[in-house]
Amino acid sequence: MNWYKKAKNNGPEYVYHGTSEGAFRNIIKNGLVPSNGKYLYFSNTEQYARSYAQRKGNPYGDRILRVEKSADMISDPNTGHSGDFKTIKPVPPQNIEVKVDDKWVPIIKYVNEEIGILSGEL
Repeated sequence: MNWYKKAKNNGPEYVYHGTSEGAFRNIIKNGLVPSNGKYLYFSNTEQYARSYAQRKGNPYGDRILRVEKSADMISDPNTGHSGDFKTIKPVPPQNIEVKVDDKWVPIIKYVNEEIGILSGEL
């Protein structure tokens, strides 16, 4: 039995995006938005997105985002990772989740008063 195909049909397929703290705060307000005709990049694994976030050096922990993979996300052959995808289509905040304490939380509901991200900003 092909477990991958069975699992894939049971729910949405997600792609992941690792980011810096500054970008994260902007994403809470505006979503993921490509700049100046560039692409947004995603990975099919959380671990690969985490490695990117770790290179950004966030003092508040890794910022790992996930979104449902959409038809406009195409494979990115320019990277050495076969599970990389790219899109030029923005992703609104309502469609983004952030990993918090090993759980996925809608980014629009994320609050952390200790670092100044308040519910009034969402």
